[in-house]
Amino acid sequence: MALRNCWQECWQATLNRYQQALMTTDITADYRVKHELWVECARGNDRNSIFNQIVSMLWDTATFRILNKAVSLAPKAPEGGFQVNGLLHRLTVAGYYQSQLIAIRRLASDSWSLHGEKGVNSLRALIADMETNRYLLTRENLFLISNLEYDYEPIKDRFEVFMASQPLEGSVQIPSELIWERNERLHQLFDQLSGTNATKRKRDDIVGIQFFEFLKRCLDEAVPNSFEQYVHKLVAHAATVESRRSAQLEDVQITLGQLWKAHEAIVKVFHSINIYVLSGGTLMLPSPMYDPLVYIDKPLVDVNDIPRLREEWNLFEGDVQKYTPWPLEGIISGK
Repeated sequence: MALRNCWQECWQATLNRYQQALMTTDITADYRVKHELWVECARGNDRNSIFNQIVSMLWDTATFRILNKAVSLAPKAPEGGFQVNGLLHRLTVAGYYQSQLIAIRRLASDSWSLHGEKGVNSLRALIADMETNRYLLTRENLFLISNLEYDYEPIKDRFEVFMASQPLEGSVQIPSELIWERNERLHQLFDQLSGTNATKRKRDDIVGIQFFEFLKRCLDEAVPNSFEQYVHKLVAHAATVESRRSAQLEDVQITLGQLWKAHEAIVKVFHSINIYVLSGGTLMLPSPMYDPLVYIDKPLVDVNDIPRLREEWNLFEGDVQKYTPWPLEGIISGK
């Protein structure tokens, strides 16, 4: 009987360990799936990844700032302002302004999730999905996905043995598998993410909710609801006076300064997620593979070609004059 009880206890202990391992494996597998989704959303190759959206937004801003600076450096016009063509300047400013409003709204929108036919790659969608699956964001899973050993003391011991075997003089190349400091840095990072004391670390520590609450608050401050309503009713759609009045948008004005403040918040939120949770790097403004200012000192057209531009205007004006209604009998008959 004693032997039977001992066997049962051993079997139960083995079964418990197996179930625990299976549970851990399932969680790790779930985490890997989610991690791949989050990384693809944040910095994947897709044209709509958050990274690619931000790069496009910042690139256009760099271009606009150069052109806007050029305007300020242009000679003064006798009639006031600068000697800059009004058509080009208006199209540049209006195009940039509206494209940036839409870009910021896309990145900060909380209208949809990451999933389904209406899934979107936005910071708020990414944060929401991470919050929902926060139980997967454990200390152990972060080490697994980073391909680092959780317990770095054996690595540290091997490092000390290695260093003790080296000559006292001259440089020493430390093998990468003996660099234990990165394991400790990851532990320290997760201590902060989870609000855990270093002496009480556990494999199942999870990223604290305050991390995500802070990021959402930063987005809310830089891209408030009035911003999204402004884009929704004045840029994406042509809202009626009643519709605009109901949203209290009559006196709302969004300046370039507010756009650039939103840029800063968006990039900081992206960096906070990409570096601290997704083990990624920083985003920099891409360096052009060509001189971005080449030919900027050249006139757009030769003075002798200006009449041809007037002809183009007149040609289009003539086309517009032909946009008359269809004959009424054709509309009624459907032909």
